[in-house]
Amino acid sequence: MSDNLFNPTGEPEPQILTGAMLVELNLKQFGLTRKLGWEAARAISNDSGNKESFTGGQSPTTKASKWIIPKHLYDPIQKYQSETRRIHNDYTCGMRWTTNMDIMSTRMYSGGGHGMKPYAEFIEERKFGLESLKHDFAYNIYPQAVITAKNDLGGLYQEEDYPSHDEVYHTISMQVNVTPIAKGSDFRCSLDPKVQEEMAHEHDKRLLEVQKDSVMKLIAGLSEKVQHIHDSIENDRVLHDKTLSDLYKHAINLPAIDFTSDDTLSDIASQVAMSLMDQGNLDKESLKDKSVRERTKQEADDLARKLDAYADVKQQEAT
Repeated sequence: MSDNLFNPTGEPEPQILTGAMLVELNLKQFGLTRKLGWEAARAISNDSGNKESFTGGQSPTTKASKWIIPKHLYDPIQKYQSETRRIHNDYTCGMRWTTNMDIMSTRMYSGGGHGMKPYAEFIEERKFGLESLKHDFAYNIYPQAVITAKNDLGGLYQEEDYPSHDEVYHTISMQVNVTPIAKGSDFRCSLDPKVQEEMAHEHDKRLLEVQKDSVMKLIAGLSEKVQHIHDSIENDRVLHDKTLSDLYKHAINLPAIDFTSDDTLSDIASQVAMSLMDQGNLDKESLKDKSVRERTKQEADDLARKLDAYADVKQQEAT
């Protein structure tokens, strides 16, 4: 079969093949709730005066659950995992291959950016932090919570709701799977040659579509953040320092996040970081100055329009 869609005439391959990788972040939690049994559901129905099931069917009127231990005891791990996901999303900016399979530039994975460690280093540190939290929870906090639950839950306490300490420890996890992005000619499965060639062709077409969609997401994401600055000032809403610093950090790192190395997008992102955000110096206090607010509002509007116009150009290029 022919090599692939990209090289019949020596055309360069899409940057996604060498400038990006697929990163899957799997975060698993220990479940703190259990469905109540039919006896407890019946008691709720009796207390409320409702039927156990709807008339004409077996659909129950009551669905209830219980906490097996106090929720706040697990909150540190819950928040830690959520924070890990949030920071992970900062590295990928919504560029996605499939559900939970994100696209990340090789530069961000191995080199990081402004205020952002290389992803490989970041995730190892997060794993180390989770290890400490889950060990303390499984072997110190959880055993005591189970003893308390026997008293607090009364008749709702069921011993089978509580796995062993080791099971709890191994349930809580953080795993990252990194996969290179293949091109059509990498398909080596045993198929009819014609079918294989068609599948390779479709895969290569998808690579181009995903690459285009990824850049469009980066443009739209930056435009939305810049537009938020304009709209907040126009509507006399307070812009907090974190919102401003996050935009600066996002804009200055966008060239590293963008695996296509788009010069125009890089230039606009630089204008956002260096001019609009005043090299990271724009803050809530400086925006109290009327002239600074007006300048910022106008520049944000101009840059948002520029980004939207560039998005239209990129869309037309793809058609």
